[in-house]
Amino acid sequence: MIDTKEKNFTAYKNGLFGNKLRTWYGLDDFNNSNYTGYVTIRYSGDVGASNYTAYNVLRVNDKVKEFINNGADPKLLIINESAPDEKLLIQGEITKDINGYSLFYSLEKGKMRDCLQNGIQIYGLKVKLFLQNYLFTNSYNDIMELIDLYPDHIIEFSAYEMKLGDCRYRNTIIWEVRKY
Repeated sequence: MIDTKEKNFTAYKNGLFGNKLRTWYGLDDFNNSNYTGYVTIRYSGDVGASNYTAYNVLRVNDKVKEFINNGADPKLLIINESAPDEKLLIQGEITKDINGYSLFYSLEKGKMRDCLQNGIQIYGLKVKLFLQNYLFTNSYNDIMELIDLYPDHIIEFSAYEMKLGDCRYRNTIIWEVRKY
């Protein structure tokens, strides 16, 4: 069971969710990578996560320093390459419980938190058919496998119009699997 944000990020780090963008676990790790593109900074702590999240950051050292000065634990900061939001197809949250599949999604291009404000809810087998229209076959299979592995958990994902990430033939990033 993934019942804390910390457990979620540990599973993410260990590759249990499959496809992910380039990710660094700390400022030293990032600085040693020589990566120069935009990044997203996320916080793996259960408290204050939204206070220590930033998107499309170029001046990583400055932003991390700001977060630390505001109380963030530097060991809980995670940096990943920014996703190409202009190429989004669909993003949302899917779950399966005793009532069947449930998908809350958006087709808007932008940050998930903003786009899901106007999200759409669908249920049942319609969810599977709907996702098959947007996800590459391997990405769809990854989500179905996660649903089986983590019953009653919410799987947060974004799918793009091209392949991306560290697994071949995928167009989807799994951001979180959670039951909290």
